Amino acid sequence: MISKSTVLVIGAGGSAAFGLPTGPRLKQQIIRYLDPTLNNQPSVIKRIPREERSKELNNGKAVYDAVASVITETVDKSTGAPVNEIIQQQLLSFVGKFRFSGQPTIDAFLEKRPDLAHTGKAAIAACLLLQQDRQKLFSGAVGDYQPNWYEYLFCRLSEYAISEDDFRQNRVKVVTFNYDNSLEYFLQVALENTYDLSSRNAVKLRESAIPICHVYGMLTPKAHFEAPLNAESVRSAVENIVVINNGEFSERDGSSEEFTRAREWLNNCERIVFVGFGFDPTNLKRLGLEKIPTHRKIYCTTHGLNDQVIETRVKAPLLPLVISDTSLHLDSKKDVVPQALENLGALD
Repeated sequence: MISKSTVLVIGAGGSAAFGLPTGPRLKQQIIRYLDPTLNNQPSVIKRIPREERSKELNNGKAVYDAVASVITETVDKSTGAPVNEIIQQQLLSFVGKFRFSGQPTIDAFLEKRPDLAHTGKAAIAACLLLQQDRQKLFSGAVGDYQPNWYEYLFCRLSEYAISEDDFRQNRVKVVTFNYDNSLEYFLQVALENTYDLSSRNAVKLRESAIPICHVYGMLTPKAHFEAPLNAESVRSAVENIVVINNGEFSERDGSSEEFTRAREWLNNCERIVFVGFGFDPTNLKRLGLEKIPTHRKIYCTTHGLNDQVIETRVKAPLLPLVISDTSLHLDSKKDVVPQALENLGALD
């Protein structure tokens, strides 16, 4: 069990090991999937392995159709033009603005273009729903067994926890910037099989023992994962996703109920563990890290950040907080988070 009061702060890199895209990768997918003409360009085709091209074309069609179905509801039909043509032009316009915006992620783009939030949310939802795969959450089915970081976390949570009451003694809370609820689903299934619980009781135990705060909303209800990609699932996700500065936060400081809860957790814990976090300045500000008491222990892993970015985004703004002396880069091709957390002693 983890008896020291701990808050995990999870970024997109935390879900990368389970096949979900980081911000830059999601940008590529949105642009390619919503502009079918790009799939015919040699410069795009040659970057896709031959054996994956057919799958990519099918994925693009599935995403395009789902997004088109959702935005049909907002199309102005008074022009008399065919609806399909209007939608196509609207999506091509969106892709063009996003592609040439100079913004590295869809979130950063929509922060400055709230007028495109509905289409942007639909694109986010469709791409992520397409890639959710519960089989990737659990190791050991084939090949050599290599525990992923969800399994590593659950092993620490369940260590010496013989009963459900023991498990409730854990002192861990989670703040996630990700829209997927893969961690909730993983913990639910693990609790079901470890303690012989019904799905309903496993959900209750997880919610009471390991509360999770999605500061920007989530794709699907807490107890569900791997929803089918269709207009209905995308429409539901659009209603639940929150985009920075798109009118769903206060103009004064971007506060929300979720961020208020997250700041409270961070101010009252003994240590903070960042997993696959990009340390975006806006997100750091919203978390209020500059106001956190200086005796906090802060551990961090990052995903794809070079030393210069780590120095400016991580160390400089967080000093004089006590930070672990090792920032570990995560390899997107292999889940090295368990070893990173072990080396840092972040969950001891």
